[in-house]
Amino acid sequence: MKWIFAWVGPTQAREAAEALIAEGCDALAFTEDTPTVIEVGQEHSKKGQQIYTFSHYSPMQSFGPDTVVSGQLVDWGIMYERILTDIRNKTWTNEDLWWLVKDKAAALGGSTTEQINAKFVPALKAAMVTDAKLGKLSVYDLVMKRLEQMKKGREEFDPFQGPISDNKGTVKIPAGRFGTKAELLSIDYYVDNVVGDLPR
Repeated sequence: MKWIFAWVGPTQAREAAEALIAEGCDALAFTEDTPTVIEVGQEHSKKGQQIYTFSHYSPMQSFGPDTVVSGQLVDWGIMYERILTDIRNKTWTNEDLWWLVKDKAAALGGSTTEQINAKFVPALKAAMVTDAKLGKLSVYDLVMKRLEQMKKGREEFDPFQGPISDNKGTVKIPAGRFGTKAELLSIDYYVDNVVGDLPR
């Protein structure tokens, strides 16, 4: 994990991506708002070193057709329309700013036309996993099942349902409970299985 401390920092993003690849990392996700990490992955993939990337907020697959597996897409228009309408109607509260897949504010995809890059679908369909509730199924089918569940709401599936512990063993969200908005907006820890410490 690399921290660049910038929402828009293409130079730092490139340095971080190259450093992670040099350390042996072959899958990159990020929260910097340019397609730089995608472009680095594409450059390496074109040279024969397959790097898998996941776009952030906007459709970035066109910057890395050989590297983007999928990503998160956010529709700010839906959110802004709701905020402005509620302000005009004097019904706005900050709690309203909590829209998920169910509300069509977030979607799966590295592009607006593919939820998962067709290049990677065969491998994801061939890779099998076992889920405690769903049984044995392909990674592709698991992703699509989770997406369908999230479209129905948090009660159907939410990745932030406890138990969730940090990488020091401290329970942060107890079993059987969803993370609250305040808890999720103030995460200042790495979860279990992440090696490292947050920069202070």
